[in-house]
Amino acid sequence: MMKLPRRFSILGALLVVSQFLLLGGAWGQDKIRLAHSALESSNGVWYLAQDRGFYKKHGLDADLLFIPSTTTSVSSLVAGDVQVANASGGGVASAVVAGADLVMVACYLNSLPYELVVNESIKSPEDLKGKSIGISRVGSASDVAARALIRGLGLEPDKQVPIMPYKILISTADFQKRFEFPYICATTTKSYLARQRETVKKVLMAHIEAMQFFKTRKEETKKIIAKYSRINNEDYLEAAYTASAKLYDVVPLVTRPGTEIQIKEAISRKPGAQLRFEDMVDESIVRELEKSGFIDKIYKQ
Repeated sequence: MMKLPRRFSILGALLVVSQFLLLGGAWGQDKIRLAHSALESSNGVWYLAQDRGFYKKHGLDADLLFIPSTTTSVSSLVAGDVQVANASGGGVASAVVAGADLVMVACYLNSLPYELVVNESIKSPEDLKGKSIGISRVGSASDVAARALIRGLGLEPDKQVPIMPYKILISTADFQKRFEFPYICATTTKSYLARQRETVKKVLMAHIEAMQFFKTRKEETKKIIAKYSRINNEDYLEAAYTASAKLYDVVPLVTRPGTEIQIKEAISRKPGAQLRFEDMVDESIVRELEKSGFIDKIYKQ
């Protein structure tokens, strides 16, 4: 066997070390695929954590995907295409009633930041009688929001078909009492949570830090919202930031009243089905982070 000169051995060792370094910050980090469902401010906790490097800071090599609806996100989770995704309580409840192995582990926004946008001819709630309301899909968050907004005006929801948007008639942010709905929620499968609890915990830690940044760094956050939404209108950015910053919860527990309403809705569509809050929610990680002082520490920075 031919012996190499010492200088070549040292050079080879240096090349090996440098190769590991060039493989990037992913060395020693948990690989995970995440998904968020919109590019506007309410989903900001997901893409802000990526933009500001919070996933990496907490030991994650995260691949963040954009999947534009809860129903599709739920399907991706069940298929194993992503490990943690944003999903609203209504979609998760319907999926769990149908047999899906899903669980919500945190909810960052427990209300619906929706507005009812109408044609200029609509001057009052009375003018809506006999008109139709546009939503994305039956059972979606927009469906729930549309029904809540119409009832908030003292009317009963009508058929759902698209309308041309012109002006805002009412927003859920205008309600005197917050409309409880688990809207922006970190959701995973029960099997993945059991196998990779520490990885899921890292995701929540990154999101909590992203929420703190969102709430306390207004101008920087508005720039990030503009970057992802590709909307630079200052009035929009100001309104979007203000609404989401107000609604983001410091401790991201899942709203029980809001979830139980969605459970009732899901069960009503499947006679004989049974579902409890505990069947689709596991708040143990959030409570652990709260008890350990992690959340207080982040907000005292």
